[in-house]
Amino acid sequence: LRGSANILHNLCSVASNAPVMLVEGVLNALAVRTVASMPVVALGAATQGRESSQIFGLARASHVVLAQDAGEAGAAAALWWLERLEGRGFRWEPVEDDPAAMLVRLGAERLRAWATMGIEAATRRDVFAAPGEGIAAEKVRLAMMAQAKALPASTDEPGVFVDEIEGGAVPIWRVISGGAVIAAYPSEALAYWCGELLAAC
Repeated sequence: LRGSANILHNLCSVASNAPVMLVEGVLNALAVRTVASMPVVALGAATQGRESSQIFGLARASHVVLAQDAGEAGAAAALWWLERLEGRGFRWEPVEDDPAAMLVRLGAERLRAWATMGIEAATRRDVFAAPGEGIAAEKVRLAMMAQAKALPASTDEPGVFVDEIEGGAVPIWRVISGGAVIAAYPSEALAYWCGELLAAC
């Protein structure tokens, strides 16, 4: 349908003063909804769904978990929404390319844990938020997270570990599983919580 590319899929699920997750693509939304009971809204692509009516509809939520695809394009798309959601947005990068890939490669239990953690972290910023506020601080954190995630893992031992990357603008904690870096966070508490939940799956 003409203009449908700029419509957010399942926007009607957004309830006032309740959290919601935003992903790229309907398949990713279906993957999350298959394993977790939570409202999930989907972009047609990273740069779609930017009509004012769609932004207003999404802004009804108390918190928006920005779970666009991993990588630079997803981070850039998340920043666009962070700038427009006036403090409601919270970047939550998939630990694989996207949630659908997580379901295939990591299984339903880990996808459910990741999705649940995203909602919980967004709504408990008093515990899990990193120092500094505003879009400028968020841009620095996202850049440092991407750099830290690209560095080699500090161990190839089996199991789940957390290490700290120092020397940048902000400290970053990484979650390592099976010798691979699967996530990076600007919050020590969040990294350890993530590691514990993934280890338990």
